[in-house]
Amino acid sequence: TLARRMLAALPEEERLKAAIKYLADKGDPLAILPDIHKVPWIVRWYEKRRGIKLKLTPKDNKNLMNQSTVQWFAQYESVDKVPLKTIEKSNLTWRNIEWVRNRSAQVLDKYHYALKAVLVTNARNYFPTMFCEYYGNPYMRRFRDIFFTYLPGRPNDAYTFRPWSRAI
Repeated sequence: TLARRMLAALPEEERLKAAIKYLADKGDPLAILPDIHKVPWIVRWYEKRRGIKLKLTPKDNKNLMNQSTVQWFAQYESVDKVPLKTIEKSNLTWRNIEWVRNRSAQVLDKYHYALKAVLVTNARNYFPTMFCEYYGNPYMRRFRDIFFTYLPGRPNDAYTFRPWSRAI
């Protein structure tokens, strides 16, 4: 077809972009997204379609493992670094006890939400380091579900039970 001949004339690194642009012109909703050609799953799919690295060599496995360990040891935001805001102490009397209770509940809710946001961000940053797109064996197919069973995928999945450090 004409599209295949046009793709064959392009350099190797431009072919995926051109194919995605062709899909966007045809009305594909995912192809319209910016920088979709950088998504690891799409890049890996394209490599498989082109016959590039169909099977990983031990050297490739070692390289992926080294990349993963470097990223695992990167400094992620620690949960105990989230600051707890203080409540203003001006004019505290028994008349404003309800205000103090409401204000402290608001501050505590914001603190717990900030903690949950840090936990979710860490999990989302940690998942791509597994390079699941390179392993198509049966053990890795459900890995994402298992991964997000133990690490939160959204704020409601995160638990913030006694988040303070023991030094306090």
